[in-house]
Amino acid sequence: MAIVADDLYVNYYLAQKNYAKTFEYGDKLFAQDPDNLANAVNLVHAASEAGDAEKLLAYGEITSGILKRFNASAPPAGTSEEQWSRKSQRAAIRRGQYSIHRAGGVRGMYRRKTD
Repeated sequence: MAIVADDLYVNYYLAQKNYAKTFEYGDKLFAQDPDNLANAVNLVHAASEAGDAEKLLAYGEITSGILKRFNASAPPAGTSEEQWSRKSQRAAIRRGQYSIHRAGGVRGMYRRKTD
């Protein structure tokens, strides 16, 4: 139940642009669920909007680790290799929708790809 509550707080404070609280609850959520990709993306987004390059790089590294562990993981019990392959491909396509851009400075580092 704490995971759900912390996730709600992260999303609430991110929408309110209260980045200090977003980071606080995001870090609490990582303590309970270190492979939470949605939390990682939210914290990268918050760090970008807050203009905090140090946090942006730190949460970017966490996100990268989550994706590497996902890609290296074996199929869950009851899932065929083919199903797992399709799921991994769909996840890779979704990950490709976002990128980090350094040209626009810290505030322009995180944006949705348009190409």
